[in-house]
Amino acid sequence: MSMEGGGASIAQEFGTPGEFAIGLSVNTGTALKRRWLLRRLLPLAVVGLYSFSLVPEAIAPDRSGWDIFFAACLLIFVAVTLYELRPANRAEYVESKLAERRAQVRGMEEGRDE
Repeated sequence: MSMEGGGASIAQEFGTPGEFAIGLSVNTGTALKRRWLLRRLLPLAVVGLYSFSLVPEAIAPDRSGWDIFFAACLLIFVAVTLYELRPANRAEYVESKLAERRAQVRGMEEGRDE
């Protein structure tokens, strides 16, 4: 499957299917930031939607200790999740992912050279 004129073959030009897929993967910082944000906001959204069903139980005069404990746990979870949404955590995640992907590309290039 080499090109006419004695050029490089398709496998040499594009690599194996796995190498080609890694090359197509998202390597931009904005896409990684977006993915990081969506992963952190999904559990927060689920807890937010579920907490609306707890409002009548929290307002009821005959609430139990379990209701109070569960509400406190939800508030702690929300506080910790919001604290983890700091830009410093996001920047650290993006830099580590980009470094990891650069290392994978270097490893694949070194493996191809052998």
